[in-house]
Amino acid sequence: MALKFTLPVAAAGLILFIAAGGYFTATRSRLGLLIPKPWSNPLVHVQRLAQPLRQLLPKGRILVLSGKYQTVQAAWLAGGFVEPYSVSLLPNLREPLDSLDAAAKAAAHRILRLRGFRDSTALIQDLERPMAAIVLQEEPAMAATLAPYIGATRAEQVESILRQRYTRIGEGSEDSGTVSVWVPK
Repeated sequence: MALKFTLPVAAAGLILFIAAGGYFTATRSRLGLLIPKPWSNPLVHVQRLAQPLRQLLPKGRILVLSGKYQTVQAAWLAGGFVEPYSVSLLPNLREPLDSLDAAAKAAAHRILRLRGFRDSTALIQDLERPMAAIVLQEEPAMAATLAPYIGATRAEQVESILRQRYTRIGEGSEDSGTVSVWVPK
């Protein structure tokens, strides 16, 4: 036995479905890719995060390692000198497959660089440059954030180089997360 719907009943059902979908989408708190709370004022959160960083950041170049651009803004608002090459949004890191031969891997590295992505080698070079401080995203942990993009072993290598060369001097936190400040040993 087949169900028969009349045109007004089908139209009313479609309108209710569209309205329910619009309501569901509007009530989600994470609509933006990198914006944690798009319905609130993100500058307020950035300014609150910049307050504790003002006392911690030394003068000089700052390397920012974070998955969110708000951390970069907070370091800049706190008075840090954030150069364009020193901004490392962690989701912009990519690695070619390990199974590729040397020529294919070199071509993949070149294509990734041309498309704006970086690899773990570039991140390690950033860590070895003379920096006054590093502002690091603590939640979620850097290795956990890096692992899907560059692999677990490379993520651990980046984290071990950070711990070998830098000392943690403090942290700042806000609703959107916690960041720590590291200075050279």
